[in-house]
Amino acid sequence: NVGNQTLANRIIVCNENVSIGSRLQVQQAKSTGAAALVLITEKLLEEQDTIKFQFPVAFISSKHQAAIKNYASIKENNATAKLEFRKTVIGTKPAPEVDRYSSRGPFTSFPQILKPDILAPGTLILSAWPPVKPVAGTRTRPLYSGFNLLTGTSMAAPHVAGVAALIKQVHRDWSPSAVKSAIMTTAVTLDNPLAVGAGQVSVNRVLDPGLIYDTTPQDFINFLCNEEKKSRKLIN
Repeated sequence: NVGNQTLANRIIVCNENVSIGSRLQVQQAKSTGAAALVLITEKLLEEQDTIKFQFPVAFISSKHQAAIKNYASIKENNATAKLEFRKTVIGTKPAPEVDRYSSRGPFTSFPQILKPDILAPGTLILSAWPPVKPVAGTRTRPLYSGFNLLTGTSMAAPHVAGVAALIKQVHRDWSPSAVKSAIMTTAVTLDNPLAVGAGQVSVNRVLDPGLIYDTTPQDFINFLCNEEKKSRKLIN
């Protein structure tokens, strides 16, 4: 609890107070004049939870808490630290990884049909943004930009739509079912089909998929009629 202390040029280290939330704690730390905040937390933090803070913050797992406190107590007033922006990290495992907001299968009505269909990039996508709407800042000092980092399945959908448009440019006579088939059968297979569907979309292979399944409306009717558990009303 920093209260009304003035902590200019200092880095505050504290445990996350779940009852008030990390955002309010960051505001409190900023009000003291501190240079940065190290917040010790066990809450699973995704990057999109942290990028909106207009104040240097590091989120640290509690397993590092003892080491930080020991260093601070040994050094007393001579402890030093610095926060650096994380650079691009390659070779992380598992990658790609399905984010929490993405729906999982199976398709409860027809478990034998694979759902979801496909996986595409959707987290922190650099996207066009209306320049009259703030991307960050405060109420008195908003920050504007023509681009913003956005997250969600609505960011994954344009990736797949772009791939579909590319296929149609080359194969103009293909039906939507044929396009979907090409996207799914050429996907990069990953571990959990209930999370990733057929796999991660592959732009390099969709134009020449080999075999495609050009499913027709009659095929779906035949499938429904074959399902004895489904009512005639649903089939109609």
